Amino acid sequence: MEVIRKEIQPGTIALQISGEVRTSNDRQRLTQSVEEEIQNGVRRVILDLSGLQIIDSAGVGSIVLCYSHVRKAGGTLRLAGAKGMVETVLKLTQIHRAIDLYPTIDEAAKNFPASS
Repeated sequence: MEVIRKEIQPGTIALQISGEVRTSNDRQRLTQSVEEEIQNGVRRVILDLSGLQIIDSAGVGSIVLCYSHVRKAGGTLRLAGAKGMVETVLKLTQIHRAIDLYPTIDEAAKNFPASS
């Protein structure tokens, strides 16, 4: 798994996740990446999943954990670009009911709550 940080606008970042989220190392890297952003004061986080090919249920759990950490810090986490197997897994687990899912980063970056 690879994580690339991209600043979308001041205070809003996208973490581009590519490859697979299946191992404990992958899950730990994902949560650490989000936690580092929170520690640096970022409160609007987009996980760009367009380059992600495989995710398992534990990986979905890591996304939920990231969501929880961002919310606890007073921020908002959104998901963007999920497709194929990843989109199917997210919808089967109904994560899209708790975390907003957008087709693109640009769509996800629009209209973040003012408090974030």
